[in-house]
Amino acid sequence: MSRKALFLTDNNVLGDVFAANLKAYVDLHVETVDSLEGFEANAKGPWDLFISISMITEQDAAKEAYGIVKGGNKDTPFIVVGQKSELSNTSEVVTIAGNLDIKSLVKTVAGIFKISAKDMMSIEVPEHFPMPIKLFQYLDSAPCDVFVQTNKNAKAPEFAKVWEKGVIRRHVIKEYIDRGIEFLFVPAADRLKVINVASTQVVEALDNPELSKEEKLDLLEQGFEVVAARLTDNPKVSAEVVTISKKCIEQVTEVIKEFPKLKSLLAGLAENKSRYLYFHSILATYICNHVVKYISWGGEGHSEKISFVLYFHDIFLVPIYNKYPQFKFEEELVFNNLLTDKEKEVVVGHARMAGELVKTFPRVPMGADAIVTQHHGVTSGSGFTLDYRDDVSPLAKVIIIAEAFVDEIITVKDDGGTPDRTAILASLRAKFPRHTYIKIIDTLENLPI
Repeated sequence: MSRKALFLTDNNVLGDVFAANLKAYVDLHVETVDSLEGFEANAKGPWDLFISISMITEQDAAKEAYGIVKGGNKDTPFIVVGQKSELSNTSEVVTIAGNLDIKSLVKTVAGIFKISAKDMMSIEVPEHFPMPIKLFQYLDSAPCDVFVQTNKNAKAPEFAKVWEKGVIRRHVIKEYIDRGIEFLFVPAADRLKVINVASTQVVEALDNPELSKEEKLDLLEQGFEVVAARLTDNPKVSAEVVTISKKCIEQVTEVIKEFPKLKSLLAGLAENKSRYLYFHSILATYICNHVVKYISWGGEGHSEKISFVLYFHDIFLVPIYNKYPQFKFEEELVFNNLLTDKEKEVVVGHARMAGELVKTFPRVPMGADAIVTQHHGVTSGSGFTLDYRDDVSPLAKVIIIAEAFVDEIITVKDDGGTPDRTAILASLRAKFPRHTYIKIIDTLENLPI
C-alpha cells in the first residue's frame, strides 16, 4: 500500500508537479489543499507526511499548518517548501527550496522513508520482455528462447515460440521485418543476456571496413537500441554503455557525410525500416550539421557535439515508443490515456533526465548536458513550450529547428504528400518568429534535398 501525504499550497502547478513526481518515483500519493481551512479539515487523516509551502500571500502558512498537526501527528515528518517561514531551516522540520527542484524533492522524501536509488529505479518487467527485432539480425546464436506476439491485445498478449535457445532463424527475422513486426520477445530473466550479446556483436560489426553506408545505418540503429535497453534496465553510464555509444556516435558523424542529399538519407532509413526515434535522430543530426556550416558562429567542430546530443536526447523515450509504436510526436504521448501517469512523467521530464545522465558520461563534450536538457526550449528540461525564447543555448536552438523540420517532413509524408522546402520553411518561420531562430531557418534555404 502506497504512502500518503497532505500538501498545502496555493500554487496549482507546484502541487501537480510534486504530486506526479512523488507518485512516480517513491510511490507517495499526494493530496493537495489550497487553504489552511482545507488543511485543518483533512489533517486528522492517516498521513505519512505533511508538506506546506512557506507562505500564502502574507501569511506564514507553514507555521500555521505545523501548529495544526503538532499535537496529534507529532511524529509525522513535515516538509516546508521555501525559506520565508519562521519554521524554515529549523530542526523541527525539513526545508527544501521553494521551486521546481524535483531532484532535491525526490531525494529528500526518499531519505525520509529510507527508499534506495535502486528501489526508485525499479521497473515493472513483463514475463515476456520486448526486444527490437533488428537486435537479432547480428546474433550468431540466441542466448535464450525467442517468442513473437500472436495477438494485438496489449492487456492480454499471447505468444508463440519462434525458435529455441542456440538457434537463429535469419530468414524468419527478414520475413517478420517485411511484415512490419518490430519486436520479438524473450523471457524477462534473460533480457540482459540478449542485450550483452547484442552489444558485443554490434561493436564488432561496426569495425568491418566493407560495410555499405546503408548497412552502417542499420547497425547504428541496433547500437542505439542496445544502449537504450541497458539504460532502461539500469540508468547509469556503465563501461559497456560508454564503449558502444562512443563507437556509434563516431560512426554517425561519419556516415551522414556519405549521403550527399537529404532525399538519399531518407531513402536509406526507409529501406532499413528504421523506427521512429532513430529515424528522427539521424535526420535531425544531418540537418544540424548543415546549419552549423552556414550559421555565422558555427563550424565543423560542432559535429561531434551534435551527434552526441542527438544520440542521447530522447534515450529515455525508447521504452515508451517500444510499448506504444503507434505514436510518433511526443505531445501525442502526453495527452493519450493509454500511457500511465508514470510514463507521462517520463515523457514530460525526458530532457531533464537525459541531461542528468550525460553529465555522468566521461569526457562529455563541453555544454552537451545543457543542450540535451534544453532541446524542447525549456531551460529546466521539464515539459514543452509554445513560446520559444532566447534563454537556451544557441546549439539547442539549432536542434529545435532541425527537429521541427523533420516533424514537418514526417507529417507531409504521412499524409501522402511530397515535402516542399518553401512550404516547410514558411511554417517554421511562423512557429519560430524570434530573430535568432529565423537566422537558423534561413540556412536551410540551401539544404541539399
